[in-house]
Amino acid sequence: EARYDIVDAFFEGYETRSLLREEVMPKLGGDLEKLGRAFQAKKAGLKEVVSLYYFVLGLPRLVETLHQHATLASSEEVAGLVAGRFTTPLETVQTSFANLLRLVQSAVDLSAAQHHEYVIQSHFSGPLQSLSDERQEVLDRIEAHFSTLVNKLGLETDVVRLEHDAKFGHCLRVTRNNDKDLRNCSAVKNGKVKLNQLQTKKEGVLYQDTQLASMAEEHSLIFSRYSAEQKALASKVIDTASTFGPVISDCHSLLAELDVLLAFAHVASSAPEPYVRPTLVAPEDPRQRVLLRGCRHPCVERMEGVGFIKNDVELIRGEAALQVVTGPNMGGKSTYIRSAGVNVLLAQVGSFVPCDEAEISITDCILARVGAGDCQSRGVSTFMAEMLETATILKSATERSLVIIDELGRGTSTYDGFGLAWAIAEHIVTQVGCCTLFATHFHELTELAQRHSAVVNRHVSAHIEDAAMTMLYRVEDGPSDKAFGIHVAEAARFPTSVIRAAKRKLAELEAADVLPAKRGEVDTAAAGGQATGGEQSRARSALSAEERADGLTQVRALLASFRALPLDTLSGEAAAAAVSSLTRDFAASSNPICASICKS
Repeated sequence: EARYDIVDAFFEGYETRSLLREEVMPKLGGDLEKLGRAFQAKKAGLKEVVSLYYFVLGLPRLVETLHQHATLASSEEVAGLVAGRFTTPLETVQTSFANLLRLVQSAVDLSAAQHHEYVIQSHFSGPLQSLSDERQEVLDRIEAHFSTLVNKLGLETDVVRLEHDAKFGHCLRVTRNNDKDLRNCSAVKNGKVKLNQLQTKKEGVLYQDTQLASMAEEHSLIFSRYSAEQKALASKVIDTASTFGPVISDCHSLLAELDVLLAFAHVASSAPEPYVRPTLVAPEDPRQRVLLRGCRHPCVERMEGVGFIKNDVELIRGEAALQVVTGPNMGGKSTYIRSAGVNVLLAQVGSFVPCDEAEISITDCILARVGAGDCQSRGVSTFMAEMLETATILKSATERSLVIIDELGRGTSTYDGFGLAWAIAEHIVTQVGCCTLFATHFHELTELAQRHSAVVNRHVSAHIEDAAMTMLYRVEDGPSDKAFGIHVAEAARFPTSVIRAAKRKLAELEAADVLPAKRGEVDTAAAGGQATGGEQSRARSALSAEERADGLTQVRALLASFRALPLDTLSGEAAAAAVSSLTRDFAASSNPICASICKS
């Protein structure tokens, strides 16, 4: 609730929210968490110290902006919320960093740091200053000696250059093209200037005379001592900066939370429809529930060209705890159940939710079995991955969990898949009792509602007109009346021949199911009741595979014989007699499928 209050405050304070998100916080720079880890692991250098210094310099602007929010807040209560959670703690952090600012300003050469050179200022310590002066004095003598050599050689400074080599120190360099000019100088020929060739490289030829070599060696010794002193002082500065580790951690936590809550407020206000503040149900309330009116998916509704269809979600423990959601592919089942999961997650982390109204109980976890994918490196098939995830759900779920299952059992045979889906759903209802959304294409699963009062059926609607299907994306009460797989295939532009074959096969399978359904009705009527879908489904298993295959063969033979009749050339009486003969022979068959067709 405290997070909701702060999100609400930033939701209303557009100017402050925009200023913080777009200007103040981006300019803080530096990855504070990464800096903190570097100092904690003793892997930080002067670069990290300087990065922390520039970060701290941005804190006053942040605190000032939060103070401005207090003056513009709609009430003193709102101003006090933000001040107590962020402004006052950040002022404390800023005060704690004061010594770090003084240390860096006095010790580190910030002008060199702008060129990515991180060193201690020479005047920071007496010994370092003395070594710096000695080094500079040697450099001045080397420059003076170089000028003297150039004058004696009579060459321009763009021909002979003074450079520092990692191996030889300071030396003269001429290009390979200008090397002849140097050798032919009169000062070199008559011995007034004695140069020793050190190395020939692609970039040019290196030379030194005796005096330059001596001064280069002297500079090298002084520079070694200077570097050692630099390293010792830098280590002390870094160790001192490392003591601010707890302050860095506190600051990182405050800014991370501020950033998240600002993002929550921004998303809630910039959505196509503003988010609403959810009502959290107390854990001790016995009627635990998830009630979402006008629920939307936060990602789908932002897609370009999408007009999102809102739906209601109503899950009440003990009353409507498990929803079985059926309907066509591409109809919105997955989006519907995922929307509910995302809304519950957003509410529990302190965000407003994309709904018209929301009342949500605290959940201990959201367990989801959605999507499909294998893991070839571990030898796990798609179906095995489903089973492993579902096993985790069954072991982990409690009565305060939210379970989301999307089309379980697709990777195996229809009967195995349905059996598993039924058993899993029934286990959740009877043993766990948590709120569950179960999307499936097993329409027989809707019979659970007749056995358990806590199961309700819902379906995504579609409109069929002139053999064309239009998805309505509206979730309505009750089970879906049929599957629409072939219509979806038509929408995907399957070849016409494939569609025709699919429809023909579907008709055959539906015809083969007539007898088992009739048997269920007869048996139940004899017992004085009516056959349920579950009883009909069980009656189907009474038909053997041989009976089914034989019956389908005779049906196909009847259709082929009828197709071969020359009805166009026969008179009406002759045609009727021919058809009667065919049906008489078919009715005489002892196959239960043939008998069922004749009775119907």
